[in-house]
Amino acid sequence: MYVRKVHSGRYLLCRVLVILHAGRVGPALAVMDPLGHAFQLSVYNYPILPCSLGAPTQQDVEAAFPLGAILAVKEPLVKWEASGLGAVLRVKSPTD
Repeated sequence: MYVRKVHSGRYLLCRVLVILHAGRVGPALAVMDPLGHAFQLSVYNYPILPCSLGAPTQQDVEAAFPLGAILAVKEPLVKWEASGLGAVLRVKSPTD
């Protein structure tokens, strides 16, 4: 996949390996594609808990994204991490 490109008309199948962290805007997961490549997947705007209840916990994220679950990411977008050390697969809409 290319960085900073929306891969229109494509999808990426991946399996959840581990929950990296549960953030306020969305969780970060480590996922693996069928070829064995590992990625960081950041899922933005996923409604795990209402904002009035605070930030989701690790258990809340694991309930929404169970370990070993298979995800299909529609039209994947890859961007550089803020640190610039690697690329991150981003999902900006929960319907993707």
